[in-house]
Amino acid sequence: MPSTWVRYTDPQTGFVLAHPPAWTVVADGSRTDVRDPVSGTYLRVDHREPPGPSAIGAWQDQEKSFKAQYAGYRRLQLAATTFDGFPGALWEFTYPAGSLLHAADLGFITGRYGFALYFQTTDSNWQRLQPLFESFKQSFKAPKG
Repeated sequence: MPSTWVRYTDPQTGFVLAHPPAWTVVADGSRTDVRDPVSGTYLRVDHREPPGPSAIGAWQDQEKSFKAQYAGYRRLQLAATTFDGFPGALWEFTYPAGSLLHAADLGFITGRYGFALYFQTTDSNWQRLQPLFESFKQSFKAPKG
C-alpha cells in the first residue's frame, strides 16, 4: 500500500481501509464508497450483520437479479476463495452501462459481519488498475470480534 494513502475507520463496524488522498469517502448506511472523482472508479465496502450462511450463495442469488437487469452481463468468474483467512467468494463480471464496466465483488464472512469489497472501473482500465484493487485489499482490516 502506498505510504501517501489516507486511513479511514468505519464508525459503525470499525473496519479500516486506506485510500488515495484525492479520493472521496461517502458512508451511507451499510455502504461506504471510496471514489476517484476524476474517473469514477470506486471501491464499495458493504457489510451485513448478521452475515448470511455463505458468500458464494449470496453472490449466486445476486447474480440472478443482476443478469435480469443488464442484458449484456457476462460472468468472468464466481468461485469460493478466502480473504485474510476468512471464507468467501469472488464474483467478477462485465456489464454495459454507458460504457463497458468491469467489476469484482469479494465477499467474506468474519463471524459477526459479512463484508463485500466491490471494485468497479471501465473494462479498458481494468488491467491497469489491478494493483490499485490489490492495495485496497491489503489495506482492509476487518473489525475484531
